[in-house]
Amino acid sequence: MAAAREYREAIARFAEMRNIDVWYTRLDVAAILKQLGASASRKQMKRFQTDVAKVHTKDSMRALAKLCRTVDGELRIVGNPPSSRRSRTYSQMLSRTTWRTLCGA
Repeated sequence: MAAAREYREAIARFAEMRNIDVWYTRLDVAAILKQLGASASRKQMKRFQTDVAKVHTKDSMRALAKLCRTVDGELRIVGNPPSSRRSRTYSQMLSRTTWRTLCGA
């Protein structure tokens, strides 16, 4: 029940904040460890520590390396938009008979 209450209170605090403030909100891992330490099993503590280590690898520098390249000594955003081009248009997919029926010819 304490976890649900804590979650509810955190969501209420986030609702009052600006989006940018919510985005940059940080968790105090030491405080969580202190709270969790007394009641958590050994397996839960190991899982928590594994998750914390995993989170530390996902930062803005990783995103920068993935999204940018150095060109002439300056960072440039890599142009790699998602492909949304269709191989054929809708009218090309329709058979001639279906097309004539739809057009009333």
